[in-house]
Amino acid sequence: MYSDLILALYNNPPHFGPLREKTATHTMNNPSCGDVLTVDMNIDAEHGKVIDMTCYGESWAITRAAAALLADHIIGKKTEQIAQMNVETMYELIGSKIHPGRVKRLLLPLENVKYI
Repeated sequence: MYSDLILALYNNPPHFGPLREKTATHTMNNPSCGDVLTVDMNIDAEHGKVIDMTCYGESWAITRAAAALLADHIIGKKTEQIAQMNVETMYELIGSKIHPGRVKRLLLPLENVKYI
């Protein structure tokens, strides 16, 4: 049902767990499936650049995989670049389209990051 990439990232996610040095944190949930995801970020305010990002919580495979891929993608990017990301960005990161009923799971990490 899920790609090998999604399953691998779900079972052994990088960037998982609380961040020691953080400048921002935010938690969101997806009430339709029960996902709860917290994102911690360390942002260089002077340069508007993401230094580090982690995520943690209870989530389905797509949410956890999307969060790991998003962290890899945005570390080192400026916050203006992150503001331009959308569902297509997440499809590119995950490597495929997913079932329409699971798009909220895919977008939860990005929505969380954009809130920060």
